[in-house]
Amino acid sequence: MPVISADDAKKFTIMNVLSGTDGWLPTDYTTLTDAPKVNVNGMTMSWNDDSQVRAYVIFKDGEYVTDITETSYTAAEEGVYTIRTANEMGGLSKAATVVTVSATGVADIKADSQSANSVSYNLAGQQVADGYKGIVIQNSKKLMK
Repeated sequence: MPVISADDAKKFTIMNVLSGTDGWLPTDYTTLTDAPKVNVNGMTMSWNDDSQVRAYVIFKDGEYVTDITETSYTAAEEGVYTIRTANEMGGLSKAATVVTVSATGVADIKADSQSANSVSYNLAGQQVADGYKGIVIQNSKKLMK
């Protein structure tokens, strides 16, 4: 694999790599969206709609539950629920909103930005593992691995 200089790596932007002459703007589809700001009413979590979000992805205790297009979700049981957003190409938000649900309702809500530091995405907006080779987006910066 050829070595790419730091100056050459700066040329590998989403626009330079994915755009063409047809007017399609890849940045409209690969923008990493923010985690939703959640409001709580009993066991129901809700948030405002975001035009750049294709879906809201729900995890419970670290396990995937569902992805929805609605702006609310009712927890069926207690646990720690994590809500992330997905952009037009499916790239998940860097941060998440974490809601701890207890038997008496929602106990705690917090933004989880710590997970954003270790998450990498390829140019298609898909999350990739640490061992991925190629151009990645991490912490809003493009890197060559």
